[in-house]
Amino acid sequence: MKKGWTLCILLLLSLLVSAQEEETGIDSLEYEEAPIEEVTRGFTIDAHVIMGIPLGAFSESLDDLVGGFGFRGMVDTKRTGSAIWAGIEIASGDYEQSDFLIDIDNGAFVETFDAQIENSIFLMNGVLRVLPQWNKRVLPYAEGMIGFKTLTTKTKIFREAFDGSEDVETDTNERDWAFQYGLGAGVLIRTSWDGPIRTYIDINVQYLRGTSADYLIRNADLSVFEDPLDAYERKTSTTDLLMPKLGFLIEFN
Repeated sequence: MKKGWTLCILLLLSLLVSAQEEETGIDSLEYEEAPIEEVTRGFTIDAHVIMGIPLGAFSESLDDLVGGFGFRGMVDTKRTGSAIWAGIEIASGDYEQSDFLIDIDNGAFVETFDAQIENSIFLMNGVLRVLPQWNKRVLPYAEGMIGFKTLTTKTKIFREAFDGSEDVETDTNERDWAFQYGLGAGVLIRTSWDGPIRTYIDINVQYLRGTSADYLIRNADLSVFEDPLDAYERKTSTTDLLMPKLGFLIEFN
């Protein structure tokens, strides 16, 4: 009886193994006959104008908007339904220049000078973007960024000379950098359809968290200064930015 059960079990196992081999053979055949998914690679370049809006503690010191321009280059791997793009972007912008009058006490009398202060910013980020590969006119995307920014302050105190030319009294610079990271989103609006080159309007907004940096602002606490440099105050704060962008993108396939 035991021998009979043993033979039955062996026969059942042999049938299962045979069925598995046939199924594997069918799957292999179907896999070999299925077309291999085509993966195309391309790259994009774009130029854009930017507007930087200081946030948090940064906005308390610099309440003016940044106006400037930037460039981005990216490469992509297109697969069914989605694409991952990676690249580098740079941008540069200037805050509105501030002009004001200051009084300098040189010990004998008080003299009035013209003063200027201008803050500029330079940004560089690595970018990773997710873009669905839909055959539509409007393509939404999301992205993440990590990089750094540099803040540069140029100050100038001068007076009008008798011949009408500017006599510069003081010109000093302050420069510092900050680490930054953030998220962004946007839409690409296709303006051409055929051929290996496609063009898009790129509407984008980025939120960038920035670490602390030093920069100069106008010293509003004093009205008369003994040293011209006292007209400026060094500030330290985080450097968060909200940055809308409008650009033109070219894709090469």
